[in-house]
Amino acid sequence: MKRILVLLLSALLLMNTLSPVVLAEEEDAVQEQQVADQDRFTENFVTRLYSLCLNRAPDAGGLSHWKEVLINHTQSGADVAYGFIFSPEFQSKSVSDDAYIKILYKAFFDRDPDASGYQTWANWLGKGISRYYVLCGFTNSVEFDNLCNTFSITRGTLQRTEPADLYPDVAAFVIRFYQQCLGRSPERSGLNFWVEQLTGGQQKGADVAYGFIFSPEFVGKNIPNDVYVKTLYRAFFDREPDVTGFNTWIGQLIRGVSRRNVLCGFIGSAEFANLCARYGIQVGGLSPDASVARTGSTVTSGYDDVMAQDVFVIINQEREKAGVAPLCWSVTAEGWAKIRAAELITLFSHTRPDGTQWYTAGTAWYNGENLAYGLSTSESVMAGWMSSSGHKANILRPQFKSVGVACYKYQGNYYWVQSFSVGTP
Repeated sequence: MKRILVLLLSALLLMNTLSPVVLAEEEDAVQEQQVADQDRFTENFVTRLYSLCLNRAPDAGGLSHWKEVLINHTQSGADVAYGFIFSPEFQSKSVSDDAYIKILYKAFFDRDPDASGYQTWANWLGKGISRYYVLCGFTNSVEFDNLCNTFSITRGTLQRTEPADLYPDVAAFVIRFYQQCLGRSPERSGLNFWVEQLTGGQQKGADVAYGFIFSPEFVGKNIPNDVYVKTLYRAFFDREPDVTGFNTWIGQLIRGVSRRNVLCGFIGSAEFANLCARYGIQVGGLSPDASVARTGSTVTSGYDDVMAQDVFVIINQEREKAGVAPLCWSVTAEGWAKIRAAELITLFSHTRPDGTQWYTAGTAWYNGENLAYGLSTSESVMAGWMSSSGHKANILRPQFKSVGVACYKYQGNYYWVQSFSVGTP
């Protein structure tokens, strides 16, 4: 019995002595398998990027490099994604926006694009937003995180640091001006400058508009009046010109109204205000020229738009003296003023010939009216209005934001109307 117990005890001691060795060997085997698995997973991750992004098998040196940085955690999945998409080889392919989006879906989501998601990214690219901005949307997503996990890869994150990528809506607003006014894509530094100015509050929509229209590059194009007006419609109204509006602006330019004052009319419009609101931009304003270059009125009968523009200039000169913000020219309010000026021939009154009140000639935005008759120059009619307390109050009223002016000549007499608005109709 004692012999049996001794043998059992010896066996147990032998087993206890060998256990750490056996366990160490098992741990080594597990670690070796993990290393082999990680190597295989990483190779598969990199290989599919070669296939989906570069449309080829990996070269030995490239495969070794990308595997090393991933396994050593010196770069993340997002870093490697950037490395492939912005590699000279991929960039040289010059793929279309459509192909670019589909490649990102396949490479980083492992699927075809859904209709809604595809359209979202296509819209951003269509507005001129950078491909880097779009790539960040893919690499920083839950879907890419899930894909990386299947390959035991750390996803990581790409950072958007440039103003144009941080504020894509504002960038899209600026890009429109490059495209519509200069006929080209923006240089990155210029785009970032304008976006930073807008988001920092240093400049507003009107300032950007003026900056492009009176830039040396745009002025140097020496475009004729018809192209100038069409450019303003496309850049500030996002549409082609209507016949009436186009002819009105062309007529003003022919009569000597400056291009700055025509621009002022576009900036002061409701359409430009709506465009700015669409992109989350503050509108701002633009003061007209201090004077209007012309040789004198040549109108013998009908509307004299040059004389009306002269009045507009003097209005803002008077407001500046009084420390009041300048008014913007409103084409809509100009239309109301022209209706009323023609009516004054029949009845010189704030009551219209049909018995209704003056403001029925416009909309709810028609908020103030000044009338005059007989005075034959812009200077004399403004002097008359400024010598009358009621008329002067309208001219200097801080609540008014825009104005339209009409001068109508009939049988040697001049009929004048100022139509004021608290908005930008």
